[in-house]
Amino acid sequence: MLSQRNIIPLSKLPLRNDFMFGEVMRTSEICQLFLEELLGVSIQRIEFIDKQKDLSDSYTHHGIRLDVYLKDETGTVFNVEMQSAKNDDLPRRARYYQGAINRSELPKAVNYDELPESYVIFICTFDPFGKQRWKYTFENKSAEDSVTGLEDG
Repeated sequence: MLSQRNIIPLSKLPLRNDFMFGEVMRTSEICQLFLEELLGVSIQRIEFIDKQKDLSDSYTHHGIRLDVYLKDETGTVFNVEMQSAKNDDLPRRARYYQGAINRSELPKAVNYDELPESYVIFICTFDPFGKQRWKYTFENKSAEDSVTGLEDG
């Protein structure tokens, strides 16, 4: 049994705390403002918020649990992750998360062009690439022509 001295008041929990982050981000107004400012997009409303969404689809393969998974009115999917531990696996983790999200968003017999736009966002308590930037944005572009984008959503 937990003693009272092990319990931290909510007002003292930092945003990087898993519970606090999930509670703050499940407030649709906060999510909407955060995403609009970060991505420079306009969102009319947040339709769906799920914290700790489990996308494990096999007991023999690596599963994932997304910190905050949400959709806007157009069906665009946003996955927002709080990352406090510095790991060198963020690029591959982002790729893996993106693939799992894609699998969960495209039902059988539906064309690929109906796959919704999606974002995987890591909020890090450290600079993951050591370039002294507060924001890194990655897109699929042609190596031969940096103007030509893949436009894969």
